[in-house]
Amino acid sequence: MVSYQDIYRRSPSPLADFLGENTAAMIFQDERLRVFSELFFQDSDQPTLRQEWLSPTVFDYSCQSLRYVDEFLLRLHSEQAASDKWAGLILRGGAYVGEVIRRNCTIVDYHWLNYDDAVQVNPSMAEFGKRIGTAFALYHAPRTLCFPLARVEECLNLGYEKRVFAFAEVMLGQVVAAPSTEAAESLYQQARQRCTEAIELSVYDDREVILGITPPLESALRSNPTHIPSLSLLSELLIMLKAYEEAKSLVRKLREIEPDNDVHQTKQHRLEHLNVSNFDECFDLEEWVLEQWRARGI
Repeated sequence: MVSYQDIYRRSPSPLADFLGENTAAMIFQDERLRVFSELFFQDSDQPTLRQEWLSPTVFDYSCQSLRYVDEFLLRLHSEQAASDKWAGLILRGGAYVGEVIRRNCTIVDYHWLNYDDAVQVNPSMAEFGKRIGTAFALYHAPRTLCFPLARVEECLNLGYEKRVFAFAEVMLGQVVAAPSTEAAESLYQQARQRCTEAIELSVYDDREVILGITPPLESALRSNPTHIPSLSLLSELLIMLKAYEEAKSLVRKLREIEPDNDVHQTKQHRLEHLNVSNFDECFDLEEWVLEQWRARGI
């Protein structure tokens, strides 16, 4: 898990450019990892290590299919092979595990990130270094990263206690727990009150002030990932922080929930067409956000 306070209070950090004019967009690796996941159980040219032990018909991307992955990995526990074969197995097996999580999660949108973009989301990940287990991560906005490739590597090294089926259950359980609208609304009201006070004192664009408002919104979204007021306000605070890519991700979620909402549409359009190197455009966007807050009585 990662909070916006953790991200933006690190200095120096790999997000220095992310917060400035040279904002670099994260590039989702979804299609690439989808292909790797299919190669796990069906590659006639360069087969996965011990691919002959796998029956393609059972790998239907269901959660139950991960039990077959566990059986396969545990069987390989004492296998000897060249390092490139092991790396290929971890990459393809981890891609399959991650794709199962992606396809069976209906509440949030998981996407694949490469190591460098994962470090943008959570700079502390740099401590683990770039290796096969951390080469790709599953991510969903605004806070979650997990590493299916690393889990496959752990299962191969440590055995039963690191089963991938249990890993997927935990990751899906974090987002399928019953959302609490009441708790989310209460936390949102706390953040809204802080935002109102910041506007009254004309410090609504101060980074430290904003970082004092975001925690209750993050907690609200942990209680209910589809709480629209929290998603809206958090996306706007991210705009004030110049974290435009994170804001875009939240606005895309808002558009999925309320596709006909004019404010969501306008916000998405402004973000998608924003020239982050143009001071006037960025300033105009912040002024538009302030107008929205005044219109909502914040």
